[in-house]
Amino acid sequence: MAILRKCMCWTVQDGAWVSAVWTLVTSIISFIMFFVDLADFAGKSWGLPQWPFAFDVDWRMHVWKGFLACDIVMLVANILLIMAAALVMHGLKKMTIDRAILACKWFCVIMALYEPVELGIVIYMFSWYGANIWRFVWQVWWFMFWLIRFFVNIVAALCIYSRAQELTYDLKYGSQDLNGYFPSTFEMGVKNPGYSYA
Repeated sequence: MAILRKCMCWTVQDGAWVSAVWTLVTSIISFIMFFVDLADFAGKSWGLPQWPFAFDVDWRMHVWKGFLACDIVMLVANILLIMAAALVMHGLKKMTIDRAILACKWFCVIMALYEPVELGIVIYMFSWYGANIWRFVWQVWWFMFWLIRFFVNIVAALCIYSRAQELTYDLKYGSQDLNGYFPSTFEMGVKNPGYSYA
């Protein structure tokens, strides 16, 4: 049986879809933020003007290698998470039931690797900011964005894992309706392999 019977105010099926959309959108935002940060470091090194909405990099140039490594790691991690979320969205709507289960499980594996990496990097970055977190609007926004996203991502992963458990249960024990479809996956058009269509 699924870990969660409901995903916040949605069914697990709808909650898994919403969780994948949330992950996709917030990962794109996170990717853009780290890309802007990386571009500003590069621009500063090459003598280029900073973007009008850029993050101030002057004060952290003495630890630029650490921030550069963080930016690169998080760019790669966000690309992987974007791909995983897109795969789940596609899987829950278009793939066969066994592939949808696999997409959900891969998402959970990637999220399980992503969250500790993000936690470590954000702790490193904000340890340099210290009490200065609250001095600039972009720092407050970034901190609050990360804090909310971190906890919602955990719930999103649980929703998607619960959906994988539901689909697995349906695949093994699903009862048939008159058309031979799994009740909880009727929208996917996945036929029950144990039903006779002759």
